[in-house]
Amino acid sequence: HENLASNVTINSGSYSSVVNIADMNVGNLFYEDSETASYDTVNIEVSIDGTNYFKYTEIYPSQDGAVRTTKETGLQLQGLKNLRLVNNSSIDNYSNVKASVVGSA
Repeated sequence: HENLASNVTINSGSYSSVVNIADMNVGNLFYEDSETASYDTVNIEVSIDGTNYFKYTEIYPSQDGAVRTTKETGLQLQGLKNLRLVNNSSIDNYSNVKASVVGSA
């Protein structure tokens, strides 16, 4: 639970924690932050070697009460080693970020 981010701030252009996804074939990602005035996105980045990261997809949090939330299900993770999130905003810092990635072999 909250293995990518556990109630932290991810500053503009910064990254979440890195999660080892080597044993996951299919994954599900859940995301929440408290920046309800922001319309910017979050990138999911993956690595095959633990050093070089590539954009996998972009997620679009939307306001849900006092927070922004989104999810990405059915991620195809075969052959990938690590996953992290990137704050795409050029001006907004995302506060109270809670994010998890889970999966199965």
